[in-house]
Parts: sequence; structure tokens; C-alpha cells
Amino acid sequence: MNLKADFALGEYESSVEAAWQKMKGQKIMERIWSRDHTVWKEEPKEISNRLGWLTAPAWTLDKLPKIEDFTNSVRQEGFKRVLLLGMGGSTLAPEVIARVFGVKASYLPLRVLDTTDPTSILRETEELKKEKTLIIVSSKSGSTVESDALMKYFYHLLVSQMGKENAARHMVIITDPGSPLAELGNRLKFRQVFLNDPDIGGRFSALSLVGMVPAHLLGVECREMLLYAHQFAAEEKEKGEGALCARLGIAIGELARTGRDKLTLFISPSLQGFGDWLEQLLAESTGKEGKGILPIIENEPLPPEYYGKDRVFVSIAKTGEIIHPFPGFPAIGLKFNDLLDLGALFFLWELTTAVCAYRLSVNPFDQPDVERAKRAAREVLSQMVEEKPSFFVNDIEVFGLSSIHNLRDVFDEIDENISYVAIQAYLTCDDEVQKALDLLKKALMHRFRRPVTVGIGPRYLHSTGQLHKGDGGRGFFLQLTQPVLEDVPIPESMENSHSTLTFGTLRAAQARGDREALVSLGRKVVRLHLYPPVVDKLTYLCQLL
Repeated sequence: MNLKADFALGEYESSVEAAWQKMKGQKIMERIWSRDHTVWKEEPKEISNRLGWLTAPAWTLDKLPKIEDFTNSVRQEGFKRVLLLGMGGSTLAPEVIARVFGVKASYLPLRVLDTTDPTSILRETEELKKEKTLIIVSSKSGSTVESDALMKYFYHLLVSQMGKENAARHMVIITDPGSPLAELGNRLKFRQVFLNDPDIGGRFSALSLVGMVPAHLLGVECREMLLYAHQFAAEEKEKGEGALCARLGIAIGELARTGRDKLTLFISPSLQGFGDWLEQLLAESTGKEGKGILPIIENEPLPPEYYGKDRVFVSIAKTGEIIHPFPGFPAIGLKFNDLLDLGALFFLWELTTAVCAYRLSVNPFDQPDVERAKRAAREVLSQMVEEKPSFFVNDIEVFGLSSIHNLRDVFDEIDENISYVAIQAYLTCDDEVQKALDLLKKALMHRFRRPVTVGIGPRYLHSTGQLHKGDGGRGFFLQLTQPVLEDVPIPESMENSHSTLTFGTLRAAQARGDREALVSLGRKVVRLHLYPPVVDKLTYLCQLL
């Protein structure tokens, strides 16, 4: 295990050094390790009970025998796959682990379902009928609306196929002690209820049961990964302000304070999905109080003229891989040796993010603006007032721009005051749609020379959604929706399969609720409702640009 970083900060060397000296004088790293909430805020609320991740590797190592016994029992009973239901931090780390390591022979492949898209849910419904599937419901609070809806749907599907007793043997819970989900799992006699450390927040939970239970089912060497992470954490603690986490965090945080708040990431192809996990960690932890670091995941660098003075470049590469040079820009190159360093990388960025938040004077462990969108979605569901488009052209309805009637003019809203564009795609994202979204992202970048991100709804609500509403308010939001061709009912409860709400309706309410929350905060938002075929409409938008 060996993580190293090279810093090329140019004109910012002196200001970063001054910030580091200030941190050293305040003994920030010692105070973080002693769980001193005043590093971030005077009040301990949502800080003092959110620092369990500092010792998560050791805590989870103690629980590993129980996880091993569980995995062995599942394999012996002939389960063939795992379906993980959750949102945000509950699913992003397991998905990274699955994409990085794949599945070991005779172990169980993992599929993550973190959407309210009816088409995606119906696809998993068909897969559930084909192979014996273990369903894991992962939620810290036990009350996440998407996880709850998905759990009720798939539980009733299993009950209809095999009866309540057998259905319960297919269900597993990962949650906090005392949560509604823990009580439900015990009451319905689910196969297993894993109780996580309650002092670990969702996006900081990669090295807890949230990440390691799914990882072990894949056949990943969890003990080695946790030992690597534990060793790395111990070394970082010993180094204090000289630790890599401290220098990386203070550099990124200080650069953000100077206006370099667009963290552009180039990540090794061997770490597939790591960018999505890191995006949530940084954006949701720092995007509040009018501040925030916007992570932008890229594959290949563009010519320098496409990048503005708000950029910082970070590459995460395996030893021997080429790191792209970024002359004229502050840049950090991070190197790792082995894929089992993934555990150390998780910890590195968790502590780095905590240090960034210290430098920005924000609480990294809360998400005050996430509830705003949830509240707006609930209001939409209670009122169910139909929206009317501003205009309709080429099978695209436009909402939010009553002053124009030309689709090309939609993009004129991206003026000099806009610092980034966020595509919010409430679409069924198969490979073809994802490729079309990537092309739209590139087209917007080429035309406006602004950072562009792509978020899949409602997944992004638990990731960049906090930053969208909590940062300085200079984003432009292009929300893309599509009609529901075949909807899926959401059962009223675990005991009652009757439905008064569908996933399609919930998804539409989530999109509209987030849009209304953004508008209420003065953000520029345009919604384009794309009629099928969606790929053709995305291609058309690229042509307009």
C-alpha cells in the first residue's frame, strides 16, 4: 500500500503554504482525530455523531467474521445474484467495488438499482424471475423514499412468487440501529439485518458494512482492503499536518477559496465508477453556505483554451500510467500501486474532504438543501397540478422559458454569469442514451467553454443536488425528462400491496420538486421533455449547438 502525490500549484504555492501553516498552528489534524467538532462549527449538531468513519476500517474488521458466515450461507443456498436497493452513499461505494473487482468465480454478481425509472425497474423485475436473487436494502436512516418504494415493490413481487416466509429469506437490511428499517426487518424476519455504526454518514460509509457486505458477496478480499485502509489511516494520523490527506485537503480547499472551485478529475480506467463516488463526497460535503467544490469527471483533456481560471486538475493514476500535463493550471497527480489500495483511496478522500470543509468553514457532514427538494416533491405529489409547456417543437416540450419560442434560443440563457452547466437527466439511461448524453456534454463544453456535468435523476439529488442549491448560484440547469411508456405501481406498505402511487408519478414529482427548489433560490432552470426516440432528440440538441 503506497499512495503518493505530486503538487504543481504555480502561483498558488505561497497561499496554500500559508493556509497549511495556519492549519498546523491550529492543530487541525490532531483535533479531527480527537473528534473535535469545533474544527468545523461551534455547535456539535450533525458533526460529533458523524465521525465514526475515522475508525471504520478497524470497526468493520471486527465484524468481518459475521459477514463471512453470511456470505457462505448465501452461496450454500444457491443464490445467483445480488440486487442492491438504495440511493447515494448506500450504493455508490458498492458499485465502485463491483466495477473495479468484478465478481470472483462461484460468488454473486452485484446489480445496483438506485432509480425510480419504471423502465429500469421493469428490467430488474424480469431478471428477478430468471435467477435466485438476494435483495439488499441499504439506507442509513431507514426512511429514504426511493429505497422504501423499491423495497416494497420487490418484496411484494417475491411474496407473489414464493410466499412471505420464503420472500423474507431473500431480503437483507443494512441500516442504523433503531431505524424504521431495522424494526421492519426484524418484524418480518428478514434473512439478515446488519446494523452499521450510527456515527457514520452515508457518503462516508464506504469502509463500513455498507461497502463491505456487498463487496464480500462479490468475493472481494475485504480483509486485505480493510487492513490496507487501517494501516494508511494509522500512518496519516501519525503524520499529523504532514499527512497526504492534510496537504491534499488544504490545497484543494484553499484553491477553492481563491475561485479555483471546479475540480477536474482524470481517473485511471482501472477505477471505474470511483469518480461517481468522489463526486458525491466532495459536492454534497462542500456545497453549502454559498460555497462549494464542483467535481467534473473527464476522460481526455481538451486544449487549454477550453478551461477557465476556475479550474484545478487532479489525476488519480496507477503507477506506470501516464498523467496528462496541465501547464498553466494548478494540478495534483495522485498515484496508487494496487487495486486493493481502493480502501486507502476511500479513506484518503474522506479525510481530504473533511480538511477541505475546514478550509471553507462549512460542515461536511450535513446536507441542508437536500430536504428543500424533498419537501417540494411532496408538495407536488399532494397537489398534482399539471404543468403546461412554454412551447412545443420537434417532439420536444420546453418548460420554464415563456419569453422565447425557438429551441435554439434556449441556450442563450447560458450567459457570462454562468460558471457551469448541469445536465439533469430523468431518462432511462441505457448505453445509447448515455453515449448521447456524453455527446451533448461535449457539445455544450465546446460551444460555451464552461464546465458541464451530467447527473442521472433522481440519483444526483443525493449527490450534486446539495451543491446545486447550496453553492454560489451561478449554475445553469438543463433538466431532461421523457414520457412514461409503462408505469409501475408502488405498494402502500409491506403488508398491503394496494397502490395509489406509481414510480413514474414519483419520478416526475422529484424532477419538478428539484426544479422548483432551484428556481426558488434564483437558479436558471430549463426543462426539456423529450418524446421518443430520446436518442434522436439528444442528437438534435447537439446539432443545434
